Amino acid sequence: MGVFVAKSPDHLPFSGTVGNLIFYVVGGKQYVRSKPAKVRQPNTHAQLQARDRFRQSSKLAKSLSKAVPFLVKSHSGILQKSAYHTFLGILRKSRFIEDSQPARWIWPELTLREGNVPEINLTCAFEEANKMLLIKWNCNSLKQSDTLIILEISTDTLDAKVYRFEPMSCESSILVKEKAAFYAFILSDDEEFISGSQFIYMNSFE
Repeated sequence: MGVFVAKSPDHLPFSGTVGNLIFYVVGGKQYVRSKPAKVRQPNTHAQLQARDRFRQSSKLAKSLSKAVPFLVKSHSGILQKSAYHTFLGILRKSRFIEDSQPARWIWPELTLREGNVPEINLTCAFEEANKMLLIKWNCNSLKQSDTLIILEISTDTLDAKVYRFEPMSCESSILVKEKAAFYAFILSDDEEFISGSQFIYMNSFE
């Protein structure tokens, strides 16, 4: 906080530095304060890591809030927090890969919904030659009005893509163009019921 100079000499008001003092004018009044002390210790590894984890969590939360906002929809219709802030809280509490740069999560453990949710009965296989992810699911466990949601998250850019499939088709495929983690959900026709938050596959091709 600056100190107000009650009686100014003839050379004041003045803005600038003299030694370790900083002179400045606010509202026609002259103030002076000392220069802030230099930080002698750089940021610790833990501080830098925490900052990067927040930055990456914020980036992915923005992607998810645009791609799958219904995952955090309140059944009462009243949201206590925005989709972004809800996802941000979930992501920051999730486990990260130790010392990953930039910060990244342990993708198979990442759950994008809070609370316990039932698993979805499906299987995945990757065709390396065609870069196709083949997905099969049990049609008998779904209603005709349901929608199978597959969420693709780029593990490099953290961009999110959504694929919607008719439940009675029982199988489908996705062309995979980059490193990504995939998650599955079942969405009711009114988006009031969501089943799963299930990691199903992660590719690692270059």
